[in-house]
Amino acid sequence: MNPPTTYAEWIRLLDALKAGTDDDAVLPALMAGRLHWQSGVAERFTRVLGEVLDARLQRLGDKLQRDLDRARGNEAGVVRALADARKGFGLLLRVSELPALPAEVRAALGDAVRRALEQTQSSLEGSARADRSGRLSSILRRYPLTVQPDQETPPPSTPVPPGRRLLIGRE
Repeated sequence: MNPPTTYAEWIRLLDALKAGTDDDAVLPALMAGRLHWQSGVAERFTRVLGEVLDARLQRLGDKLQRDLDRARGNEAGVVRALADARKGFGLLLRVSELPALPAEVRAALGDAVRRALEQTQSSLEGSARADRSGRLSSILRRYPLTVQPDQETPPPSTPVPPGRRLLIGRE
């Protein structure tokens, strides 16, 4: 994909990012894109980018919940769900750092993604407190959403007691 230079090109790529059709091709193009930041365009562009991030955050939370439900307490499944969510949050953090954006916009978008990440981690920890064995809390401490992929340790093979369900809170 070619890096966007016009508003229309940016919107096409942001629509693809919102749909999640080809993140591996879209993100590098967005990172290399240029945009003349002027009144009118800036407001529309920021609104559209905010909508893209909101939609992706919503889908990320929904997918995490589905993956945790499917894991049914299996520790390896829970860890895999957390790793997938971490990857999704990482993508959104990179999008918030697009070089074409002014510093204050990058900071505001990055803060919004980090708040969502911290809220999700906190919600997961709150849900895990209901597990009397403490195993789910232990998993979340060992494999937090905020850890970088190169800092990860491989998932253990010990299962979590069946029937436990992690719930993600929403604002």
